[in-house]
Amino acid sequence: MSKISQILSILSFIISASMLGGAYFGYKYVTSPQLKNRVMNEILGNVQQMIPKMLDNQIRRINTFINKSAWKLN
Repeated sequence: MSKISQILSILSFIISASMLGGAYFGYKYVTSPQLKNRVMNEILGNVQQMIPKMLDNQIRRINTFINKSAWKLN
């Protein structure tokens, strides 16, 4: 019976140590400058793709508004 409790104790230590190590390296990865740079580059890339579409839509809306206003004035 003591042999089983020793094995379970060792397994418990291994599991706890691996979780602690995983949490440490996960924290280091999440707070690293490389991850920050990669996320910022991806966000900026997505925003740069969205801006021309948004500007085109706004220009169309403004032109439509101006054209409708011009017709109402005449």
